[in-house]
Amino acid sequence: MDSGLTTPDLDEAEVKRTMLSCASERYVLVDHSKFNRVALCQIAPLSMVDVIITDSEIDESLLETYRNNDIELIRS
Repeated sequence: MDSGLTTPDLDEAEVKRTMLSCASERYVLVDHSKFNRVALCQIAPLSMVDVIITDSEIDESLLETYRNNDIELIRS
């Protein structure tokens, strides 16, 4: 969680960083396998995220952590 949103691709990080900075609401769609993984390039800190949409296999302890940091979590 401390690393925020990351990607291994520098160009992708720059594009996504720009998109996030232009948005009034920030939604992230990510499956459970991407949590607690850190890649080379940071896109943004989690403080820039409003809502995370993920699948139902996310660890329950992670749900609580994100909710405690004012990030809405939607499981599909």
